[in-house]
Amino acid sequence: MQDKKTEILNKALELFKEKGYDNVTVNEIASASNISKNTFYYYYESKEELIRALFKPTGKDAGEIMGEMLKYSDPYEQILCFFHRITSYFMFLGKDVVRQALMMNLSKDIVPKEHARMSEHIQPFLAIFERAVQEKCIRQDVKPWKLFAGCGVILMGSLQIWATSREDVDLNAVVKEGIEMMLKG
Repeated sequence: MQDKKTEILNKALELFKEKGYDNVTVNEIASASNISKNTFYYYYESKEELIRALFKPTGKDAGEIMGEMLKYSDPYEQILCFFHRITSYFMFLGKDVVRQALMMNLSKDIVPKEHARMSEHIQPFLAIFERAVQEKCIRQDVKPWKLFAGCGVILMGSLQIWATSREDVDLNAVVKEGIEMMLKG
């Protein structure tokens, strides 16, 4: 069952990237996935649920990011790696999908209901901020959790600019510059 669900999600993402979210119908997603429209609704209740699924972190995702980060011994480099991986994922999704998710977030919550589970995924990343403060790799005048939260705000603001800009904005560069200003003061 999970494989079919993933296949539908991947086909939908391909179509969203090719035609734009608003120009893709459930019928097209079902057809591209070699299923009926009724079968689509067995796996997903709507196109909006597809967007939520694309933005739902999993333990596997967190593990992959953490594995990539651990290639660096310097906690500051680990933090930069973390945000690079996140922004690379958003760029993979594409501006149209991210813009749709941002609009959905304004009108209703796209964050998974399992908020406690999500905070468990955040703890290892917050620990790296704490280590970076202890090792004086980043500023010490702000608590690590506030630096982490501030970097999240920079990421979200940068995402909004990137997703709504008609210009070709280098999301990784914008986020990295903002993170560096936040962490180095």
